Amino acid sequence: MTQLEKAVAASGNIAFSMKFSLGFPAEILSAANPFSDGTYIKFGDLVHPDDYQPFCEVINDIVNGSVNEIRVHSRIRTCNEYIWYYITGEAVRNTNGLLESIDGMMFNVSGYLDCDTEDAVIRRFRSKHAAALTAGEHNYTLRDILGEDYLVRIQNPFVHIDGLYSAIVDSSGRVISATGKQDKHFNMNKLDFQRKKNIRVRHKTIASWIIAGNDQNVVDSNAQLLETMAQTVAGVANSYVVLVEEMENSQNANKLLGQTFEDQILVNNTYSLILNSPDTRAAMSGIIPLISEYFGLSDMMFCSETDDPVKVYRWDNSGMLLPVMCASHDIKSLKDELDYSGIVCTDRRTMQADHDGRNLSCVMVRTYDGGKDSGVIVYTADTSNRTWSNRERKLLKSITQIISTVIYKIFMEDELATSQARLERIAYYHSATGIPNRSMLERDFPKEIAEGKNGAIIAFEISNIKSISEIYGYEYADDVLKSFAEYVSAVPCSAVKKVYRFSSDILFMTLSGAEREEARQFAQAILTKFRSPWYLEDNEQRLQVYAGVMLYPSDASDIDHCIIAANQTLRLAKEKELNDAACYSEGLEEQLINNRITKKLIAQAVENDFEGFYFLYQPVIDINTGSLHCCEASLFWENDELTIPRDQIMPIIDQLGLSKEIYRYVVDNICSFCATVREAGVEQFRVSFPIPENILSTEVSIEALRSALLEYSLPPSAVSVSISEDEKTLYAGNIFLNQMAKIGVNIIADDIGGGYFSIAPLENSAVKTIKIRSSRFSDDAVSASFLQSVIRLAHEKDITVCARGVDSAAIFQSIRRFNVDLVEGIFNGRPLRDKEFMDKLVFSSPARRTVH
Repeated sequence: MTQLEKAVAASGNIAFSMKFSLGFPAEILSAANPFSDGTYIKFGDLVHPDDYQPFCEVINDIVNGSVNEIRVHSRIRTCNEYIWYYITGEAVRNTNGLLESIDGMMFNVSGYLDCDTEDAVIRRFRSKHAAALTAGEHNYTLRDILGEDYLVRIQNPFVHIDGLYSAIVDSSGRVISATGKQDKHFNMNKLDFQRKKNIRVRHKTIASWIIAGNDQNVVDSNAQLLETMAQTVAGVANSYVVLVEEMENSQNANKLLGQTFEDQILVNNTYSLILNSPDTRAAMSGIIPLISEYFGLSDMMFCSETDDPVKVYRWDNSGMLLPVMCASHDIKSLKDELDYSGIVCTDRRTMQADHDGRNLSCVMVRTYDGGKDSGVIVYTADTSNRTWSNRERKLLKSITQIISTVIYKIFMEDELATSQARLERIAYYHSATGIPNRSMLERDFPKEIAEGKNGAIIAFEISNIKSISEIYGYEYADDVLKSFAEYVSAVPCSAVKKVYRFSSDILFMTLSGAEREEARQFAQAILTKFRSPWYLEDNEQRLQVYAGVMLYPSDASDIDHCIIAANQTLRLAKEKELNDAACYSEGLEEQLINNRITKKLIAQAVENDFEGFYFLYQPVIDINTGSLHCCEASLFWENDELTIPRDQIMPIIDQLGLSKEIYRYVVDNICSFCATVREAGVEQFRVSFPIPENILSTEVSIEALRSALLEYSLPPSAVSVSISEDEKTLYAGNIFLNQMAKIGVNIIADDIGGGYFSIAPLENSAVKTIKIRSSRFSDDAVSASFLQSVIRLAHEKDITVCARGVDSAAIFQSIRRFNVDLVEGIFNGRPLRDKEFMDKLVFSSPARRTVH
């Protein structure tokens, strides 16, 4: 040692960095080390035995986080003598709050502290109980041995547990309760459940530790902690009795007592991490580094013996217990020793797991669950050929039992989490389609409102999903609904979308942040898409989709009223059979009420022999001769206050289930009118009327028509049936349509409904007339060319062409450029009731007998 180093050592100003590990190893950071030849020391070997217990208690306060600084006087062995040092330092913690080291300084203060006398602190501590311990044979109490302050402090792990009470009752009957938990006069016998553990000193019970509470699960789950803590107190008390009664002057005994307190630091702080951590994984993320640092470990694994084959797990830095691919070898010698003592010191080579050739030393400790063998924790050292002391083995067994409770709690939490996720999926998702359900909407939406967000709800209804289910099965119908939901979710939109299955045929979509026009356009785009066929599993489906749009919070500000508003707009769209999305408005509810009133009036009229129903007949004129060709009948209903046209009547009739009755009524009245006109002298007179899809798909369409024709002695050619391409019944395979054509009924393909027009009706042999809307007769060269080709093809197939909606002279002149045969519209004359029609167009018409 140089002169400078000797001068520094003499001054006693020494920097150090201490780790929390066995014996408290520390690195001397100063140039000189007066305690050893190297740069590392162990405070456990250098601190005076009488000072070691207080020294450990100060370190415990640092480790558990109650303080962050160390300030203590202690005697430290230097060469062959003890010198007083004042030790000061600060805790260095990682980002998780765990202790990494204690960095500080040691100052030689032997100049003003006498080393020949005992430390004042421990002298006061020992003299406090010495008289009681030496007064007579075994007449002392636990309070005499350890002091009330210690017995109160040792109960701190139970203070943080709700519903749990702790007390130590010594042989004198004195009750020592946990600080701040309950009144010292509190009677624990009034609580429903108790656990009790006797504390024995020199084979004699001198105290009992009791925990109690009204919840059996709370009491039982802390039984292991009570067992460990009671054993710790008994060990400390026995050590202290031996120290005082038999080895009062033995410094080795004092050091053993200090080591007991040192081990207690690890146990207490392990429990503290479990109690204070928010969850089990957070607890393990703190426990693993603590144990690894203390014992010098490189790895920890858990092998579960309850599974077949055995499963092996390893902890990661976050405390997660991860399964690993590792062969498990059933080595009989190790298994026998584990069954006998519960712990085996071995190495990786013996375990047949020395993959890296380092042959690291290991300790295998048995874990128990409910008193049965459940697994093994394997502690792997960071060195080979390590000798594990008896003290280390005992401490590892205690720590293992603590950790095992956390392990099984982790497994239980994982099972509960899996079960919770399963229950949540059942509660919040439709089981067959996986679409979030109404419960999810009612859970999510209030959060959206509470955060002050705005947006829109679109209610979609696939009204024919029930029919699809009856034909293809409910599983296929669910797939259709799922594919619809997936499509609308994938359509681009600036708003955040989420789809919910509100009922068997209704989907709700929330558009967070969307304005009314954006939501309307989005809904309209979906409706436009589904006017075309939808293909799923090689099947073509024509989905009848309606949509209603409402905005929150402007239209409604809570979940219940938002659902009501969305459903109202959807009902409006469906009742009026709108091809466009319906938007919520102030008078919507009143409008729906009016619709309900209308529905009631129509139902009453049907019950009263169709009272209030009547027909208007629109003349159809030959464009070349100007003569009356036929007329088109339109159904209306009226009373003293309002008139309702066919377009509004038919959806109501469908909802009431009266379609067949109204169809028979229409056919009967039309045939009666046609027969009257013919009897008046207008031979070959014909009447056309639209037939709905749901009637044309049934036998009643033929039966009712044949019956009426027979009753009024009319030929089938006296009646024309108009069908829209949009009605989905105008196809060659329609049986009832073909039967009508065969008996001589004139089939008209009418250009109403959708926005498209094709030549498909011309390919249907049943069609004898096509009607084209006047708006299609455009001046646009491309449109005009297409229309001319359609008309030419129709004439080639001997199909008559009629222009409908001719409401002005300008339109009439525009149409004359095309080779059409017939025109229909108010330009020819307004629609007339039957009597007025007879007076103006039959009895006064020169064309009475020249109808073609």
